Amino acid sequence: MVSLICPIGSSQNMMPLLRKYKYDQLNRIKKMNAYASGNLRTGNSKTIQTDGAFSASYIYDANGNIETLKREMSGGPFDYQKCYNYYGTGRLDCIADAAHSNDNNSDRDNQSEGNYKYDEIENINS
Repeated sequence: MVSLICPIGSSQNMMPLLRKYKYDQLNRIKKMNAYASGNLRTGNSKTIQTDGAFSASYIYDANGNIETLKREMSGGPFDYQKCYNYYGTGRLDCIADAAHSNDNNSDRDNQSEGNYKYDEIENINS
């Protein structure tokens, strides 16, 4: 997938970003790598030069729930790893920040247990 988003009114020459996804046998995303198109060669997709602008990887539990999400950026301060904790019933309980504490103001660091509440038909309501 290739995408390009420019700010409205921007006159900057921005290069598109290529994203490469890997899936497991259950068609869940396992890995995503992004590459700056300025480092791409034309032709066969196997000739992509991997500058690895940023990446994400996912680990799932036996029930198919996300267990770990890890995002990284090459050459930058961005390092993000979240661990998802579930009740025995498979309902999300809380999310823990495994990489850093207070690393991003918009980021929710370690949540307390029982952070998510459910209604009688298993929808998260808080």
